[in-house]
Amino acid sequence: MNNDDPLVVALDKPTPELLERLTSDFSSLGSGDELWARQVNADAVRYCTWAGQSVDGKKHKRDGVDPFPWENASDTRPMAVDATINELVTISWNAFWKAILSGKAGSSESSAYAVALLDYLVNDKLLPVLTDEVELSAQYLYHYGWVVLHPCWVQEVSLKKTKVAMSTLVGVGAQLAPQYPTRPELADLQGLVLDESQEALATDALRFIYDTYAAQQMPPGEAVEIPPIKDRTLKRAIKELRKDGETTVPVPYLCRNEPMVYALQPWVEVLLPSDTTDLQDARVIFQREVLTEATLRSRIVGEGYDATWVDEAVKSGKNMFSVVPGFMSPTTGVRLSGDVFSKSERIEIVHATYRAVDEDDVPGIYCTTFSPVVTKGKDSKALYAKHELIDYPHGSYPFVLGKRENIARAAVASRGVPEVALTWQHEEKALRDAEIDLTSIGVVPPVNVYKDPKVFRYKFAPAAQNFVQLGKEPKFEPIPLQGFAIAEAALERLEFRRCSYFGTFHKEIAPEALSARITRTVQRFLVTWVSAFHQVLALSQKYMADAEFARVTGAPEGWLESRRDSLGLLTAGLSFDVRELSDEMTLKMIEIVNEAIIPSDVTGTIQRAKWPAMALRMLKPAWAKELVVSSEEASQSLYNQVNNDLMSMFLGNAPQLVENDPTAKAKMQFAEQIVQQNKNYQAALQQQGPFAEQYETYIKNLGFSVQQEENKKTGRVGVPPQQ
Repeated sequence: MNNDDPLVVALDKPTPELLERLTSDFSSLGSGDELWARQVNADAVRYCTWAGQSVDGKKHKRDGVDPFPWENASDTRPMAVDATINELVTISWNAFWKAILSGKAGSSESSAYAVALLDYLVNDKLLPVLTDEVELSAQYLYHYGWVVLHPCWVQEVSLKKTKVAMSTLVGVGAQLAPQYPTRPELADLQGLVLDESQEALATDALRFIYDTYAAQQMPPGEAVEIPPIKDRTLKRAIKELRKDGETTVPVPYLCRNEPMVYALQPWVEVLLPSDTTDLQDARVIFQREVLTEATLRSRIVGEGYDATWVDEAVKSGKNMFSVVPGFMSPTTGVRLSGDVFSKSERIEIVHATYRAVDEDDVPGIYCTTFSPVVTKGKDSKALYAKHELIDYPHGSYPFVLGKRENIARAAVASRGVPEVALTWQHEEKALRDAEIDLTSIGVVPPVNVYKDPKVFRYKFAPAAQNFVQLGKEPKFEPIPLQGFAIAEAALERLEFRRCSYFGTFHKEIAPEALSARITRTVQRFLVTWVSAFHQVLALSQKYMADAEFARVTGAPEGWLESRRDSLGLLTAGLSFDVRELSDEMTLKMIEIVNEAIIPSDVTGTIQRAKWPAMALRMLKPAWAKELVVSSEEASQSLYNQVNNDLMSMFLGNAPQLVENDPTAKAKMQFAEQIVQQNKNYQAALQQQGPFAEQYETYIKNLGFSVQQEENKKTGRVGVPPQQ
């Protein structure tokens, strides 16, 4: 296959040309890229940073230049953009955690399992991580205008020191020998170890036992990369076995095997070509990490990084200088301060994910991990950390794009709050500086004095005394007090404009308009996470252990194992009503359903058994998770309560009567069922004794509650429910 672009051709191993192209493409998206400059300016606007700032929030003379309008004039930081972003983040964050997980395939078995699995992952297993990642994703989305979520399956293999006796190894060798006829040396492992002339064969035998045992520790059916044991470790173990009859060896185990979703920061942790329209059709996606040396070296064992590359990356990476860009003028683009260079103690690595086709035009998604400063070894061959075909079952890039607005197809065209509200924040700064400066002038206004060769300092303080000549008293300049009213009115208009545009709360915005804007904001945010969760469920379907899946979802053993390759089987989503962000509106909706909708439902259209759980979720999802039980559990609990009531009455105790019991009808049915199945109860009722009297009172009390409920319906519809 002839092609000028080395990324198009699928390779078993990267070539120097491929690494050079990846490095070139990655560098072109760095500090010289126009879009990257947009992000630098966004940071400057949000955090209110500019040249010449002082910690006291005032202007001072610098480099011989007097400040305008005067020394110590106000230089306040309004933080309006930051406040808007944080309010949008709060709305989105609350919407996410109040959203209800719902199935996407009706009430099917797989849909119910998907909802149960996702509920477990979001609210239990991944809760500590998602608490941070959800907020980070919202911060990036509104700050930069877009964000990328990275759903992945994390498998980490670690090593633990284990003491092994010679007798144990001999026993393991004896068990393995019949299974592997081509390895007869396993049957006489002790003889091999003790015979110094057979050390090479003993080393090979111990390595085979290590590989076999390590593979048995991994989940069945999963291709987990097991770190190889080194020759020097095996030789040391053999010497210790000869001398002491035991040794200590590192044994691999799977310390992490779970899905994960990370929010990636634009232009810092993820970089996209500017011509990317559909993320799943991107030419290449760069994911950047900056690691400590210890973390990078641990990946030799944990993720199979090339040890030679790690050595070179550590040496070259620590000699690099990181660049902190200077501030640029958001209006003119002129750099206002120089770049700051500092030596880096971390190592930058890049994961390039791209689509390529093999010689038969079969497509695949590949990931090459490399260093931008180390692409060749001393032999001029390609030097990289890892190169692999990503075998994710969903067949998509393991990335999901979220955009704040959809004004163009280009992925990075979406603008963040700083880019949109830049001039508004400038206006607010000017108005607030003016208010502070006006106040300063009002406290100590300019003073007109008559020309006098004598130098005299006037005191400006309560009850201060100044000696003046008659007719030559100093006079204060008049203060334009109307400026305060003008500034305040302008600030109020600015706040209304900003809140109306971004859909944040303001007393003058109509609730209907505000609800529509918040709905759009929340919907876009939740859809991004739903797309990520679809990939998470697909990964779980492929890689999660069947036993764990059964425990979490209640599925029968083997249900998942037999459906590993049924792609798209597990799907679920998030639904949320923005009105639930208001506690007052939530209570109002619950009140309307309780007092108007449910009482008028005379045909049983509404599933009343589900409403209490729904209302509790609207009020507080955490309460619903702890308090709500399944309909089967609720029915069994009610049955047990009626059974206990009947037993108590049979022993001579008076029944506990309840006023307006909403479960009265079901209790009457359970009571009838229990009595029909108990001959002792039937005999006691026939004898017309104390039990019969108490049972009659019990049933009448329940019947009264049922009648009261029917009377409510009759009062609303005008006819009895039976008609």
